[in-house]
Amino acid sequence: MSEHTSRSTTWQTALALALSLVALALRAYRLAAPSLWFDEAFSVDYARHGLSAWLAGQTTVQGITVVELHPPLYFGLLNAWMALAGAGEFAVRYSSLFCGVLLVPLAFVVGRRLFNARTGLLAALLTAISPFLVYYSQEARPYIHPTCFALLAFYVFLRALAPGSRWRTWALYGLATLAAVNLHYYAAMATAAQGLYLLLRGRARWPQLKRWIVTMLVVAALYVPLLPTMLRQLGSYGVYWEGEIGLDVILTRSVMALGAGLTAPPSWAALSGALLVLLAAVALVQGLWTARRDRRAADGVLLLALYVALPILAVYVACLVKPKFHERFVIVAAPALYLLAARGLDVTFARVRIGARYRLARLTHQATYAVAVAVLVLAAVGPLYNLYTDPAYARDDYRALAAAIESQQAPTDAILLCAPYMYPAFTTYYHGGLPWDGLPKQTPADREATAAALNALTAGRDRLWLALWQDQVADPEGYVLDQLGTRCAQLAPPVEFPGLRLMLFDLTNRPTFTAEPGIQTRRPALFDGRIDLLGLDLDRTSTKCGETINLALFWQAREPLGEDLTAFVHLVNAADVTYAQQDKRPINDYMPTSKWQPGQVMKDEYHLFVPYGTPPGDYYLVVGLYRAATGQRLSVFGKENRVLPGYRYRVDHMYVMRMDAGRPADLRIPTPQTADLGRGLRFLGYECQPDAPAGAPLLVTLFWQAQGQIAGDAVVVLDLLDETGSVAATQQGRPANDTYPTPDWLPDTVVRDIRLLSIPPGVSPGRYRLRVTVRDADGVNWGQVDLATPITVRGTM
Repeated sequence: MSEHTSRSTTWQTALALALSLVALALRAYRLAAPSLWFDEAFSVDYARHGLSAWLAGQTTVQGITVVELHPPLYFGLLNAWMALAGAGEFAVRYSSLFCGVLLVPLAFVVGRRLFNARTGLLAALLTAISPFLVYYSQEARPYIHPTCFALLAFYVFLRALAPGSRWRTWALYGLATLAAVNLHYYAAMATAAQGLYLLLRGRARWPQLKRWIVTMLVVAALYVPLLPTMLRQLGSYGVYWEGEIGLDVILTRSVMALGAGLTAPPSWAALSGALLVLLAAVALVQGLWTARRDRRAADGVLLLALYVALPILAVYVACLVKPKFHERFVIVAAPALYLLAARGLDVTFARVRIGARYRLARLTHQATYAVAVAVLVLAAVGPLYNLYTDPAYARDDYRALAAAIESQQAPTDAILLCAPYMYPAFTTYYHGGLPWDGLPKQTPADREATAAALNALTAGRDRLWLALWQDQVADPEGYVLDQLGTRCAQLAPPVEFPGLRLMLFDLTNRPTFTAEPGIQTRRPALFDGRIDLLGLDLDRTSTKCGETINLALFWQAREPLGEDLTAFVHLVNAADVTYAQQDKRPINDYMPTSKWQPGQVMKDEYHLFVPYGTPPGDYYLVVGLYRAATGQRLSVFGKENRVLPGYRYRVDHMYVMRMDAGRPADLRIPTPQTADLGRGLRFLGYECQPDAPAGAPLLVTLFWQAQGQIAGDAVVVLDLLDETGSVAATQQGRPANDTYPTPDWLPDTVVRDIRLLSIPPGVSPGRYRLRVTVRDADGVNWGQVDLATPITVRGTM
């Protein structure tokens, strides 16, 4: 080795060490600051239960069974480590930190072996600053560990491919692989990628393929004792979605997470991920283009591409069987993507050769290279800052929740956990001695058993603390909160913690909890002869712009429904025009209508935002059900046992109060277009459909503002004009469907004016435009404005 080569190797090693220290600093910073959240606390609790629980894949405490979906190795190691270092936040997260840091030198040596040291250093940099890897390097869960061992196995695999490699190297490869798949099942996909590479290379790699097969047979034989555990865990694997999760969703969310982690705004994450994918694509194209003259580099690119693709495809296939996805499922592919991106960056910039006499060009090229690296570094700064400081991205704070209860509790209090399986995290921090229970103990709730347990917990108690976490999963019908909310007084507004909510209820009236829901207002109706609407809870009967109407509907199926329906709640005015709405699957995605049991009462919550500019006056809340695929509404029968118009049911009255003048910015106008139309009336803009079929209504929203007191009673005319200027359709009336005449407007009031322009069936298809004309009741014009957006009329419906 020459002196220059030796010096270069020393500098490369020093830089890799420096990047490892950077990784250590990023992962150690505030490592113990966040409290253990549910998954971490469950890891600690589960590790303490020993081998029998690990092989069973679940544990049961207080009658609540929680399934663990990971192999036992991590929990065995955690158990041994806690015996030495304790169970504090820093201690239980330390092995994650260690594996996260170890990924950096591994990325360096893999990149150097596949391509060159420069690529290895770039890969080490991306790995060191990756917000995704930093996040999971600070979590006491087995996600960063299999990622580390999978990359270690990959490095040993590369050494095993070298000419003259011995079986000892293949044995080390097998051990690293065995460790990886004993930490996470998806780690097997990285190993499968290596076997697929050997298979694709055919005869050129036949000797290595035979050794790989022998090694994998040994690994499989050693893994056989864990197969019953794996099958039991997968059989208990619950889902949060109904229907399929598309590959596009998995790819998009995976790329965003790999680019900027879980602590970045979507736009930031999308740009960061797109940049990595672009660089990886450059590496792939360059590898294919130069495959004949640089077989080694082409093989490296192929290996990494398979390393990225197979884990993601495996997640997609698993989602076809049981649709449940989280970005952490693809973490094992992260190092391979960073290596590919580093290779793309290297071949884009560093490999360009510029002659010595072109000094300016060379400096420009080097500066561009430095800027590209700086962009990748800066892309990680924001997400890392958010990870450390932004409460919006904080993990669930059980420490603060427990401290809040302990600081205010009385001896005659009790505590209820909903979701009940939060007990490991809660009991880690709560030491106040009050009785507690977790309810409901099954989903959906067994109402009789839950009511009995709730009565037992609250007997003789004066107050009840209710801790909520993922209650939409644990109690999707809202039974527990309904019982407390309708039978007990709430003593204080809910207190929000990151990921958690705490409520306090008065029990001094000695309530008795029952299986029957506490419905505030009975409004019986029957939908499609199969679904009863029993009634609703409503938090107000008057509101104003910018507020949210909170209501709950109570449904009951008469028979198994066999389909997932969508429900809607609309706020309509006296002219039956919708000013606010919320459409969603009843209850939520965790308990769609296809899962409802006959006779089971389901509480379905809605939060209806009243948009700024909504005219004051009388409104009605109407509800309905429809099939999302076709838009077909279900018929509804009211008290008179007849089908109600519009296939929707009026459940309550709502009054929208007059409010002080708003701001145009509050309206969020899709197409601003200002015009002063005289007498103090100003046009601010509009929103309209770009097209509609002949014979159908065209929805147009006009936005107005009073410039002082309006001098007159304005009539608004909305015309649809063809290309010759002839009127094809017209609609006129006072603002807000004749419900809010301009003499009633306060100075500077902003108004949202929703109109339905009926297009006659005989109107010819083509391009049209809209014109707004304002005149008074005597026909005197104030002014007019042509809307900028053209309208396309299609053939008759």
